[in-house]
Amino acid sequence: NVRRIAIDSSDVILDLNGFSVVVDPGNPGFYAAVSVSGGVRRGNIVIKNGAIIGPVVPTYAGPNPWQYTFVDPFSWGIYVNVKSGGGDSNFGQNIRLEHVVVKDFSYGIWIAAFDEFDGGRISVANCTVRDCSQVAMWFDHATVRDCLIQRCGGDGLRVDLSTIENVIIERAGGHGITGNVNTIRNCILRFCGGNGINASDSVVTDVTVSGCANGIAA
Repeated sequence: NVRRIAIDSSDVILDLNGFSVVVDPGNPGFYAAVSVSGGVRRGNIVIKNGAIIGPVVPTYAGPNPWQYTFVDPFSWGIYVNVKSGGGDSNFGQNIRLEHVVVKDFSYGIWIAAFDEFDGGRISVANCTVRDCSQVAMWFDHATVRDCLIQRCGGDGLRVDLSTIENVIIERAGGHGITGNVNTIRNCILRFCGGNGINASDSVVTDVTVSGCANGIAA
């Protein structure tokens, strides 16, 4: 196991090969287990085949199934932020996450995307995020397929301008899926403190919502 990985270049494949990144919460300056940052555009990055485990500890607080408390040193599991300079020259693009488990962070996966309608910026497939005190996944312009989100204090999936397929979200303290201009297909939302789906200007088909404060709302 390793405790932190920082990517400061483009055209990188990080294959964990079944191993885990297990953070040390006492590490000075710690903020993310796997980070992609820098003052210029970073792109063509793949993170796959492993687990990323943080210091956040969830405890069921009840009585509702989405109510948890968290011992929470602030942290991200995967943090991609190359958006600091403004303009489209400083944005991350072509970021792929595959077969990754992220658990026990404030935010599971947070990615600053390339804000243009040119396709192919973010792909998240066959990933699991659980036990996060805030938002499990947060990004725009993405394709999210075959993923599982469980037990988060905030929204399960916060996205705009994205395609979401075959995603299961359980026990989110906020909305299950929230955002605008999304295509949402074949998803299951269970036991969310907010709406199962909170979306406007979106296409929603073949979705099952149960045990949420509300079903589907715009």
